[in-house]
Amino acid sequence: MYRVTLDADGRLALPLDLRRRALRDGDELLLEEAEGKWVLHLLHVDVHKVYLELTTRCNLNCRTCVRNVWEEPLEAMSDATFERLLVGLRE
Repeated sequence: MYRVTLDADGRLALPLDLRRRALRDGDELLLEEAEGKWVLHLLHVDVHKVYLELTTRCNLNCRTCVRNVWEEPLEAMSDATFERLLVGLRE
């Protein structure tokens, strides 16, 4: 576990040993709030595979499926959203 400080300009300062061991200049981190805690994730730019679920509709009723607890409507991804994803993936 590492102690991170926030400077007067709102920048996070990571300990030097962590930066040397795990990070390189220009690396990007994602700060996420998860279950009342803040978590930093290193964003990897070396993505080799992307799995897209084009629809949330399914004709099965598996007991262990996460869809059983969703309150979202079952629908297909719009063509516009799919096109935006393709453009974003190319970039």
